[in-house]
Amino acid sequence: MVVFGKQPEDRTSQIVNELVRGMNDGTRRMRFIEERMKAVEMRLSTLERTVQSDVEKFEKENKEVAKRMEDVEKAVHELQKTIKAILKEIKAFATKSDINELKELIEIYNPLRSSFVTREEVERIIREMK
Repeated sequence: MVVFGKQPEDRTSQIVNELVRGMNDGTRRMRFIEERMKAVEMRLSTLERTVQSDVEKFEKENKEVAKRMEDVEKAVHELQKTIKAILKEIKAFATKSDINELKELIEIYNPLRSSFVTREEVERIIREMK
């Protein structure tokens, strides 16, 4: 029997050919998607390794920074103690006014610049005043 001017066997083989082409096209697309998935999986795996490595480096550096911070805090504490001790000692130093008073006293008692009277001179002055 002829359907639409073609023999049924031709029509069947045409349908089968289209089905095979569709299957081949679907298979090709699936392989392409599988290859892309493999590539994505490889990139993801590489990314995971990189991230894990970076996390480990970050944790190590973080520990080092924390240790350095501890050391800096200890050093600052020691500096504060030293500064307090220095300030305490500075408070015990003579002030400028204390030094000026000492200068004045030295000037007063300096025998080369001051004119001291002897006992005899005082007695003579007293006798003269009488």
